[in-house]
Amino acid sequence: MDILPSTSGQEQPRYLSGDLPPPQAGRVHNAATTHALSGLGTHAALARWADHWLVNRRDCYGGYWRKESGDVSPTTRKKTLTLATLARHFSATHLGDIVGLPSASERPDSTAKWLAVDIDAHGPKAEPEFNLRAALHWFDRLLEFGFSPLLLASNGVGGFHVWAIFSFPIPLAAAFAAGQFLIHDWRDWSLPIPPEVFPKQIELSGKGFALWLRAPLSLHHKRPWRSPIWNGQRWLHGIEAAEFLLGVEGSDPAALLTATECWTDTLSDPVRFEARKSLPSADAGDIRKRAIDYLAKIPGAIQGQRGSDPTYLAARVLVYGFDLPAEEALEILLEQFNPKCSPPWSEQELRHKIADANSKPFNRPRGYLRDAPGRKGARP
Repeated sequence: MDILPSTSGQEQPRYLSGDLPPPQAGRVHNAATTHALSGLGTHAALARWADHWLVNRRDCYGGYWRKESGDVSPTTRKKTLTLATLARHFSATHLGDIVGLPSASERPDSTAKWLAVDIDAHGPKAEPEFNLRAALHWFDRLLEFGFSPLLLASNGVGGFHVWAIFSFPIPLAAAFAAGQFLIHDWRDWSLPIPPEVFPKQIELSGKGFALWLRAPLSLHHKRPWRSPIWNGQRWLHGIEAAEFLLGVEGSDPAALLTATECWTDTLSDPVRFEARKSLPSADAGDIRKRAIDYLAKIPGAIQGQRGSDPTYLAARVLVYGFDLPAEEALEILLEQFNPKCSPPWSEQELRHKIADANSKPFNRPRGYLRDAPGRKGARP
């Protein structure tokens, strides 16, 4: 029977079955897009899903090998990544079947289809409960930015992987900056060190092979463990996990990239990037509608959850990105953005945000969103 094999000795750790924070509302899984498993077989369907959404390049992939001493080491295999290789990963029963996915495409114009946070649990300082709560926080943040994120318990002892899959490849530097923005509050979650984020670089160096991360639903390379997946309410294993994964699609990264761009205003030059200009071209009379559509991608402000950040972002998008008059921007914020906030901002507070957004230095030309070239059918 073509289903994910069970892993002997795998038990649900205590920290995965205790009280968890309630999941944020949002689209985690689109059941309507689930593949017809009976036609392809689970492993083949998963391979095609991963090839479409996660594979940045096919000329190499990651893996593991066992030394004579018995230790396991990672390696980059200079071989073609085929559908058959991916299918073996999802049906893996031994070390050589595990596939690591490079986090960027080839040089010179490297792009990324995804970013991922790898929260390790190694050594005596590891706290599985703290790791889990940080993972759930970043999972919920990605929901707020419109993603269908993936959260996997990667090793059974407190390690987690959080994935954000893009609906189209974005520049490598943009994916790197977005990952750094996502985890910039890691100290708030009592983590001893910042988690790893893929991609790990703004451009490829050396031999040009991007660092890789194990593909989802992976067999662990050192422990009898296959990663379960969080569906927003509970952990899924085996065929349930496979069916869930097959229903996940890439998401438009625009809101995340815009938030990242504002965050990088004060950072050093190596972290800055040119955000993807994906707004459709329009006549001047359509600028207000485009601005409102763009604003819809920005999550509302929640008191106690750094609510000033999205509000400042919304104001900057209107008065700087689309170069709207302050009064028109205020009207749009009151009508379109404020109802999403808890509690809503006062008119005076929004005027203050607009004034700040209009006057503070910015590394983009005024009207850059208004004037951005775009392709027909593109979304902001």
